[in-house]
Amino acid sequence: MVIKAKENAWVSLSADGKKMWEGILQADQQRAVRAEKQIVLTTGNAGGLDVSYNGKALGALGNESEVRTLTFTATGLVQ
Repeated sequence: MVIKAKENAWVSLSADGKKMWEGILQADQQRAVRAEKQIVLTTGNAGGLDVSYNGKALGALGNESEVRTLTFTATGLVQ
């Protein structure tokens, strides 16, 4: 998974149950994370992030300033 910030956004990333990174992702910065089974992404600005998962661009995952927690497995986003 690659997360790129279009706007500043607080992000927490966990892979397979382990916290990998947490902090403010500044505009134009990006983070990448890999996992065997599951990635959990929590953000305070879902509309400020562009997300790619397994090479597929998913775009923004919500509205500006929307707090969201999203879980991804090997098959993709779990609703």
